[in-house]
Amino acid sequence: FYHQPSGACAFTCGAMCVHIPPETLIEKGLDPYWADWSKIAEAGNMTATQIDYANLQTVYNNLKSGYPVVTNINGTKAGMHWVVICEYHGDPAVLNHSNFYCLDPNKTTGEIIPLTSATNYDASQLNSFTIVVFK
Repeated sequence: FYHQPSGACAFTCGAMCVHIPPETLIEKGLDPYWADWSKIAEAGNMTATQIDYANLQTVYNNLKSGYPVVTNINGTKAGMHWVVICEYHGDPAVLNHSNFYCLDPNKTTGEIIPLTSATNYDASQLNSFTIVVFK
């Protein structure tokens, strides 16, 4: 878990997925205020795939395959915020936001928390949304 530099939640989520501290990525010349997914992935010898119009099933399938999912949990509203969804606890036949768990770079504890407890969470924005998967 890494705590975000001010206003750099998407960048920090990418850093968490490639297991490189945000400060190290900054030292390598990456801009913390622009999450260039491919450059972040490259720094960790990985690839990043952006999937537009994803749904909870897509998130679950990636988690089941062992890949955490980066997503913006409140669309384009003011206070846009990104988290890393990393776990699902519940019946996979009935996917529910409250059963997904995430790392929120805005929280200082580093605990995995319910997605519904993340900063600026807005369920209405998580029906068809963009995700990024690092492999």
